[in-house]
Amino acid sequence: MTGGVIVGYDGSDRSRDALAFAEALAAAQDAQLIVACVHPYQPGSSAIGEAGFDREVRSGAQRTAESARELLARGEEAEFCAALGVSPAVGLGSVARERDADAIVVGSSSRGWLGQVLCGTVATQLVHDAPCAVGVAPVGYAKDHPPALSSVGAAFDGSPASVRALHLAERLAARFRGRLRVIAVDEGARHGETLSSEVDEAVVAAPLNARAVGVFRHGDPARELALASADLDALLCGTHGYGRARRLVLGSVSTSLMRTARCPILIVQRA
Repeated sequence: MTGGVIVGYDGSDRSRDALAFAEALAAAQDAQLIVACVHPYQPGSSAIGEAGFDREVRSGAQRTAESARELLARGEEAEFCAALGVSPAVGLGSVARERDADAIVVGSSSRGWLGQVLCGTVATQLVHDAPCAVGVAPVGYAKDHPPALSSVGAAFDGSPASVRALHLAERLAARFRGRLRVIAVDEGARHGETLSSEVDEAVVAAPLNARAVGVFRHGDPARELALASADLDALLCGTHGYGRARRLVLGSVSTSLMRTARCPILIVQRA
């Protein structure tokens, strides 16, 4: 992860949750943290004209972004910017493309339970359209978040997207000599033995300082991964990955996890 971590910030509680996770994610990869506040394009008022109106709105968004500085442990190293967009998702996506960012982090819906991720419209749009990984922080994360990502999980099903998620999880866990859990869920299909063997291979191939262990669960993938997330500092999974039998596996599972995970979740795109 070298292109930076972008966090959508508007001063709300959920954006503070996103800020806390984004800072931890950036620190784990020595990546640039970019705090972005998206302001919408609106027709100028007759009083100050279109150009003047746009400057006022942009200045307000810039001030909002910079107000996050006091909430960061290393605010002097972060970058703050205002972004124009017809929606927060579009604005954040534009910044990500301009910066060739590695991840965009947003907060959960304000309707979620404490400690739970509940996907809002911004996160949903970003997962479909963002050019990079998308992170979602659970409700209340800013109040009681870990100082480092010491326990990282990777949802694994053998698909290309899950392999990408695994490699990123390895780097996150290795950065602070944390614990990596390679989590696979067997739904009772015939390929369970093969998947278990692939998990063992992934554990052996992981960096030693990631301290990888395999976790093999049985049942519904979305439910089992959500349960496993309760003991993690972050859970990574792929999306748009097709498993054996040409069935969309982590595409639907990642969507469900964005509503039920008990820790921050990072959705890694297939390509």
